[in-house]
Amino acid sequence: MVGLTDDTWKSFAFFFLALLAAYALISAPSVASDFTLNIFGNANMDDIIDEKDTAYVEGVIDKTNAPTNFSDANHDGKIDENDISQIEQIIAGEENELTIVDAMENIVTVKMPVEEVSILSAMTAEAIQVLNAEDMVVGIDESTARENVFLPDLSKLPTIGSSSEPDIESIINLNPDLVICTGSIGPSADELDDKLDGTNITVVRMDFYKDESMSEEIEKLGYLLNKKAEAKEFIVFYEGYLKLILERINEISGDELPKVYMESHNDYTAHSKGTGFNTRCSMAGGRNIVAEANLTGGSAGSYPVVDPEWVMEQNPDIIIKNPSKKVISGYGADDSSEMDAIWNSVKKRPELANVSAVKNDKIFIIAAISGGPKVFVCTLYMAKWFHPDLFEDLNPEAVHQEYLSRFLRLNYDLHEHGVFVYPPLEVS
Repeated sequence: MVGLTDDTWKSFAFFFLALLAAYALISAPSVASDFTLNIFGNANMDDIIDEKDTAYVEGVIDKTNAPTNFSDANHDGKIDENDISQIEQIIAGEENELTIVDAMENIVTVKMPVEEVSILSAMTAEAIQVLNAEDMVVGIDESTARENVFLPDLSKLPTIGSSSEPDIESIINLNPDLVICTGSIGPSADELDDKLDGTNITVVRMDFYKDESMSEEIEKLGYLLNKKAEAKEFIVFYEGYLKLILERINEISGDELPKVYMESHNDYTAHSKGTGFNTRCSMAGGRNIVAEANLTGGSAGSYPVVDPEWVMEQNPDIIIKNPSKKVISGYGADDSSEMDAIWNSVKKRPELANVSAVKNDKIFIIAAISGGPKVFVCTLYMAKWFHPDLFEDLNPEAVHQEYLSRFLRLNYDLHEHGVFVYPPLEVS
């Protein structure tokens, strides 16, 4: 590199890194652990901030390593000894600030340590409880307040409005260090920042409903709340089951995977590309007939309305129905009669009488586990339905129970309570 200016060298380095990243994306298997920890200080991009990152930044300073997006650990526009100091402080849990990229790709600097948090999503509340950090929460949204069975302690806290309409006055009165809201619902982070200007309250967007970003967000939350060990424990548990599924379905050729019709709340409104259910279908070893047909054009978006005759012609092997939230289901429900009625309504559609899924009773209803860290349980059920012989040893309900007992520390017996799938899964 002798003779090149610093700017030229950096341009070359970034180009080379981009090539490596592109190759990694192409060659890597599609598993949940394929993420980048979006925290400044993750200098070597191995998704854990440790001594290897300080060594990497030393190499960047010496021009033996290429700078990465997160080498500038203190986010001051230059890479120097101060970044090494920042990484050392992050490792020790003594940093004064932590700069992250949130779910809306906003670069946000959070003052550390975070001691009090307000949340605008029940899925965020669940993630915080997974990290055993619920004592840090001082304000909750209306959806969390309704989860008196699933989140019994958090649901009793003062409310601060909803994701779409946060109560700014209540937030300011509680004066948390951090407000966490979802990336796709409600006012933009900039708008909230404007309304909270001068309060020293920082706004961060995190989703906790997307399969592809769940591990990264849990780990990032672990850094923000100084719960790194708890985050890692959950990620190992969560990804262990997803990797198990991937390893087994990888042995099946594409044309042997079952064809699945995934229906949303309304009849013949389907889940297609861009939906969580489509992602979980693929992860569980199914072929979503609507996504494969690319029926997402026009105003239909990710939930196109399909022709019943077209569904009949596709002859899906399996039908999965995701009913409205108004249907009695979830942790506060014990009566599965409404789920049974939905199952029978699909079974009795005359236009589907000759479809394989209907003839073979391969119709499944799933509800109330499609968001929050528990979402992987949804994928486990699908894998069991799609490949019963391949996953004979897998018991999604037992995994769900372990999640509730071990990570949420919830005294709740799934054998006695809760309605999540129909028909109930019978396992040995």
